Amino acid sequence: MPEIYEIPNTSQVFTQNNVTTVRTNYIIKSEYTDLDLLHQKVQDFIYDNNIINTSINCSETEEYYINLRFYRISEQLPFDFEQISGFGGDVIENHTEDLIARVSVYSDSPYQLSYKLWNRTENDKDGYNDVIEERSFYEALRGVAS
Repeated sequence: MPEIYEIPNTSQVFTQNNVTTVRTNYIIKSEYTDLDLLHQKVQDFIYDNNIINTSINCSETEEYYINLRFYRISEQLPFDFEQISGFGGDVIENHTEDLIARVSVYSDSPYQLSYKLWNRTENDKDGYNDVIEERSFYEALRGVAS
């Protein structure tokens, strides 16, 4: 059974100033406090599922920004999270406290993945936490001739 699932009805594709943004949100079933292991799990998921090429193909313009966001399960963000839009609703953007990985690709550097990973404390009763460790880095996109 896969450990990473796309969160239904939270993805967005929009174009502004001739740049298409493709934003997809995922939830990770297991907790990863080891950032090396988190990186490996996210990396395997991206390549095993051809996520980058699929996302780029959604772009309506030659210039694009691909933003893949990975969340952990918490009391505030359950595995079966359903987004509720509108006033007083609950949208994925309200759950940055549970964001543990972000992978981005830009059309001006299409052969490079930008990673940002977080190890966070458990959420307190109000849903807040502290960042224990944060890591940002770039890595070459595999399987693409530059």
